[in-house]
Amino acid sequence: MIEVSVEPNRLVVGRRTQLAIRFANTGQRACSGIVFKLRLPSAITLTGGTNPAEIPVIPPGRVHAHEVTVEPTKAGEFELTSTNFSYRDEFDVPVRVTDFRARLSVESAPPARPKPARPVARLGVEHADRELALGEWDVLRILVQNNTGARLSDVTVAVSGPFKSDGKRARIAVLGDGATARFPFKVKADEGGRHVPVSVHTTYSYPDDLGSVRSQTQEDSLDVVVAKPGAPDAQLVTANGGEVAHPAVTPPGTARPRRIFISYRRDESSYPASWLFDRLTEHFGEAEVFKDVDSIQLGDDFAEAIASAVESCDVLLVLIGDHWLTITDDGGQRRLDDPNDFVRLEIEAALNRKIRVIPVLIGGARMPRANDLPASLSKLARRQALELSPNRFRSDTGRLLEVLDITLSEV
Repeated sequence: MIEVSVEPNRLVVGRRTQLAIRFANTGQRACSGIVFKLRLPSAITLTGGTNPAEIPVIPPGRVHAHEVTVEPTKAGEFELTSTNFSYRDEFDVPVRVTDFRARLSVESAPPARPKPARPVARLGVEHADRELALGEWDVLRILVQNNTGARLSDVTVAVSGPFKSDGKRARIAVLGDGATARFPFKVKADEGGRHVPVSVHTTYSYPDDLGSVRSQTQEDSLDVVVAKPGAPDAQLVTANGGEVAHPAVTPPGTARPRRIFISYRRDESSYPASWLFDRLTEHFGEAEVFKDVDSIQLGDDFAEAIASAVESCDVLLVLIGDHWLTITDDGGQRRLDDPNDFVRLEIEAALNRKIRVIPVLIGGARMPRANDLPASLSKLARRQALELSPNRFRSDTGRLLEVLDITLSEV
């Protein structure tokens, strides 16, 4: 059985506050497929977070917290309800809850106090490491560095200029003090030159000294290089007018490779791979993560797409379940012993390129020993693994994100 509570239950008019919606499994077995759509009264506005909340599974005795940010506009007593609250209980029986209620008390704002200073330092904003191809769809990557001295949340970036784009904004939930994030955008440049203007619009939130969440906006103008395919490499120009050295460049007109590759077997770890893909794309953006079903377009050559992605990624995540080592094909042969097995080829390529390979152990699986693996994969056994448990999914993947942030910033 899932019980829901909301904290805190006292708010202040005009003050943005994070509400923690806590889902507690009070049963003896796991509950799954939890969907909860919060309905707010008209006097309380949702300003951040996702609604509805969708939770794959909550183990028995565990509590899952889902956070949203709200801002009341009127004092009084209010009631929160849900327009859609459903899950599958410990016996896998569908349950729909129609009587959820939670009381919120909203107080009038206290007398105005001196407004605390907002972050003075500007975010560092620049275009990343290569030119764009004229007249072809390409990836414009914007680097944003947090120099404000505060931990920022809900960082959203949009770009505009003489190019077509998919019109999407890029967002990350948190950007720590001193951290740098990459925001990729699909664009098709219509204007060539060494100083093609790009406008970057960045918004973010930060906690002030009074405990409220405040928003800030920053505008930047960049000059980027747009060249015809095959033109000589040039240098890039940053928002400060300085030039940045041009490192190894992907040929113009070629889509930039995805930097994180998820290797898994569909018949063993399809669901964990999907959850992990969602978590990674939430943090890095979909253009940075490769997972076959989600990343290969209709009509693409499946084998060629995978080979290209693994040959150009910076990190390979190997999802290992209980049967990863022993799964056999229709003829009874262990798949890992087949030199043409996709998973084997993916790992071999990554080990040979000497990039970071991280084994991810699913649901209590054990790390394979070197003598249990084909000789070409024996080095995998020496790689430090991450245990990924449904009970600790957010914290386990949080550790992984920290490692990936450091790794990708160094390559």
